[in-house]
Formats: sequence, structure tokens, C-alpha cells
Amino acid sequence: MNSKRNLLGILLALAVGLFCLAPAAQAQESESDLTAIREMWEGQPLTVKISGNRAAGLADFARTFARAYPSDLTDAIVARLNDPNNTRKDPNTFVFDPPHGYLKYRYAMDGGAWLELCYWTLPKGHRMVAVSMVDLYNSDKEGLLAFYDYDPTTHRMSPITPMPVRRGLERGIDGRIVELPRVGYDIRLYEPSDRRAKPEVLKWVKGTQFFESDR
Repeated sequence: MNSKRNLLGILLALAVGLFCLAPAAQAQESESDLTAIREMWEGQPLTVKISGNRAAGLADFARTFARAYPSDLTDAIVARLNDPNNTRKDPNTFVFDPPHGYLKYRYAMDGGAWLELCYWTLPKGHRMVAVSMVDLYNSDKEGLLAFYDYDPTTHRMSPITPMPVRRGLERGIDGRIVELPRVGYDIRLYEPSDRRAKPEVLKWVKGTQFFESDR
């Protein structure tokens, strides 16, 4: 009887140990996914596939980027877009706000990795699309910030290089958290070690297609 109890105790301890390792495994998986996206991103134009004569919108831009760079994270974004009522009970945070042209998908378990996408309206029906990837699992905590110009005539998202920032990204993202705007036009940069500190703001310069740092 004692031997059976001991065996049961060992099995229970192993089960608890495996459960506790799950968040760490997710973090490592997330790191692999987001690092892979950053390494794959080569600034290639992307074609936005839409049906009929309707204008491309937030979901179209998000699907286009996600399918160009497949991973567990981007696959999950497409799955949520295809399941607006979340019938599969995805526990992760998903913000989809078409009126403000803003999307965010974030791992809910520990919150260390997420992807944002938003767009701004430009003249002649063009859209400036931005994608921000934050990866706090990386040793350098480096993410990705990419800008595209969407042409409604060709349905192509063409990378904007260099980035449309006149002043403020001379050293690149440099491990900072890039927060895209859900409301307004300005982009915020935070130091991951101190989110309460005043962020650097990349302000949209009215009448142009550029941002400029407030510092």
C-alpha cells in the first residue's frame, strides 16, 4: 500500500512540474516565433487579396502580413480574424478596432510578446500601414517596426524604407517597446525596464507623411 502511495505521489509531482513548465515553454516558443519573423522580414512588397471592388481594411492588412510571415503568433491572429465570436475560446488578448484602424494580439499567459497593426489615411486612397512586434523574451528585447504604403490601385503594400521618421529613430528601436496608436496619430516608445517613465513620442507631422520625435 505504501509503495502505491509513493508511486502516486511521484506521478502527481511530475504532473505539477510539467504544468509549471508550461508558461516557460510558451515563452520559449514565442521567442522563436517572433525572432523568426524579425529575421524573415526583408522588406518585400506584399499583395493584399480582396474580393470585389471594396476597399481594403484592417483585417485585410493584418491577414496579408500574417500570411507572409507564418508562425504560431501570426497563425493565431488569422484564426481569430476568421472566428470573430471566438468560438474556439482563444484565451489570448485580441483587440480588433476597425473604426480606429487598430489591431493587437497579445499572449495572455505572461504578456511578454505581442503584435500591433494600425494604419493612417493618406491622399489618393493610400494607407500607411505600421506593424509593431514586441518581444520581451529576447535577450536584447528587440522587436520589429515596419511601415508599408498601400496603393489601392495595385493592391500592394510596399515597405517604406527608410522609415518615415525624420528624427527619433537614429539608433533604431534599440530594445524599446513601440506602442502604435489606437486613438490619434502618434507613436510612443517606452523603455521595457520602466514603463512608468515618460515615453518618447514620435509625433505625426500634420500635412506630411512623416513622424518626428518630441525630444
